Amino acid sequence: METSVTELNKEILIQFVNHKNKVTGPVINVPLSITKNNLEELIYDLKKKADDFELDEDVNYSFIINDNLPIKHDIYDAIKDNNISSEDILSIKYFPLNIFKVKTINTCNATLPGHTNSILCLTFSPNSLHLATGSGDNTIRLWSIDTKTPIATLRDHSGWVLVVLFSPDNKFLATAGMDKNVCIYETHSGKLLNILTGHKKEVTTLCFEPLHLLKTNDIQKTKEKAVTDKKRKQVDKKQNININGDNISNKKSKTINNDALSKKNNNSEENGKGEEEEEGVREEEKEEGEKNNNIKNNYYVNSRLASAGKDGIIRINNILNNNIDKILTGHTNTITCILWSGENEKNSRIYSSSRDTTIKIWDVYEGTLLYDFKGHSHWVNCLSINTERILKNGIYDLDVVINKIDIKNCIEKAKSIYKKFIKNENIEKVVSGSDDGTLYLIDCLKQNKYKTTRLLGHQQPVIHVLFSPNGKLIASTSFDKSVKVWSAYCGTFLASYRGHVGPVYKLAWSIDNNYFVTCSQDSTLKLWKVNHLLPLLNKSQNTNEKTPSSDNSEKNGVTTVTINNANGNVKNAQQNKPDSSSSLKKNSETETTKNKKKTKEDEKNKKKAVKTMIVDLPGHEDAVYAIDWSNDGRYVASGGKDKVLKIWSY
Repeated sequence: METSVTELNKEILIQFVNHKNKVTGPVINVPLSITKNNLEELIYDLKKKADDFELDEDVNYSFIINDNLPIKHDIYDAIKDNNISSEDILSIKYFPLNIFKVKTINTCNATLPGHTNSILCLTFSPNSLHLATGSGDNTIRLWSIDTKTPIATLRDHSGWVLVVLFSPDNKFLATAGMDKNVCIYETHSGKLLNILTGHKKEVTTLCFEPLHLLKTNDIQKTKEKAVTDKKRKQVDKKQNININGDNISNKKSKTINNDALSKKNNNSEENGKGEEEEEGVREEEKEEGEKNNNIKNNYYVNSRLASAGKDGIIRINNILNNNIDKILTGHTNTITCILWSGENEKNSRIYSSSRDTTIKIWDVYEGTLLYDFKGHSHWVNCLSINTERILKNGIYDLDVVINKIDIKNCIEKAKSIYKKFIKNENIEKVVSGSDDGTLYLIDCLKQNKYKTTRLLGHQQPVIHVLFSPNGKLIASTSFDKSVKVWSAYCGTFLASYRGHVGPVYKLAWSIDNNYFVTCSQDSTLKLWKVNHLLPLLNKSQNTNEKTPSSDNSEKNGVTTVTINNANGNVKNAQQNKPDSSSSLKKNSETETTKNKKKTKEDEKNKKKAVKTMIVDLPGHEDAVYAIDWSNDGRYVASGGKDKVLKIWSY
């Protein structure tokens, strides 16, 4: 052991070479114990410093020393059985591994009727196995994606259902609407668990507490509670007992699927009495734990839900009882969106947008207002945060969803995912869209300081805005029938997408950040590509890091970015100034040469024009209001005024 430790502490010179035999970076002195993951970090740092660095997806690499020794764990393991001198320079060739890419959606996989009024909202579960739709017929339908059939029809609301949202641990479904109530259901069966009351008007937005903000001891408390609940069920079979010990009458839970309850009753009758019955209960608990991935053992007692609506109040409740943790007041009109994030429990934040034209940032731990932004001149319709995708998906990142990995410690997994994201992006960013046709990008800096950037370009109200899953791009939809894409680094305008003939209501990103799909009043869906914008995104990042952009005007701490809608060029809002007589003469002489160069460049650009709209997806008979893209990238779901749910695939 002593010799191996001394060997690991030795250092060796290495030189990276890519798969095209091109040298990357200088010769580096590294320890023999350096691992494969450390080598990947080194390559990323070296490529980032290079002049021709291009931003790309997170790429994993394989390594080979001197073209014949693969690195599986570290350099020492790769060369220990070979006669290699420590004075030699090791040539380490790296190969990018295959990146997960979503296939283009092009066909309607299923058309599912059932709702008797417009579908107003829908969302996929984090594990991509379930889909929930909310409608104007006062019902929620829970669908199985594998079988394309309804699992349950939930009829506990007495008004339009405006919001449906799965918890990041995939155990709960929260719904809200015009009846002022918030209903909590079990994801797998659709069983009603609790009804949260307290709002005085319609509830328009919901947000679960992120997994990485929870405590690990929450799981232990829930395990003990689940066991006691199981014993109570065996003692009194006539009552329907909730997970937290509260009774829920059969009238309240109006779900279709009651197979789970019937199985439990049948098994308890067959097991007999006395010791045989106790053994049967224990075996039954083990079987249910294996089948449902320990659904009951993983319930979080202290998990909370934030809700807001037309009364201008944010209420934070425990999801399984009516205990109110916090009430945040300050908005004077309808709250249109709330988002919950933060580094840890003491630094947790809630971001809220409202029709009172303000965006507020709240300290959840203290229950106080940190920042009140008043830049918009009209209703703020939408809000998005760069961590939104990972917060909603919880532990279900690409690796977990595609490879179907069973995660035992959900909280620790969620923390590692969040830390990795923040390490790459440095800070959280929020973007808003308003009826005044503008967007604002807010950088949440350290010590509760904020930097705002105004994004101009849309001609009419902005309806929806959304960060890409990796937080590097922003897409916005508007009543002006266009979709615009911006850089999330500094708010630089990148591209404008036109093709819809009606207002564009919503958009959804693919998990690989290469595509997004939009829905419109014109009854169509359209699939667009964005991966061709990576060079422009890379330029915007580099200019932002080196010097402040000359295309941005700053006034009163707010940076303004405007675009010329005719050709999409970025311009300074305060750049045009009257020229002097001498400058006019010089400009007149150079105008002709500049015009010639521009015409030549325009001709070249036309030849190199990229087809941005990949697929046009007609099929709906009327306006499409809601859309979502599954976390595994396989399906897109859409619904609208024609009351029909459509599932799209490749």
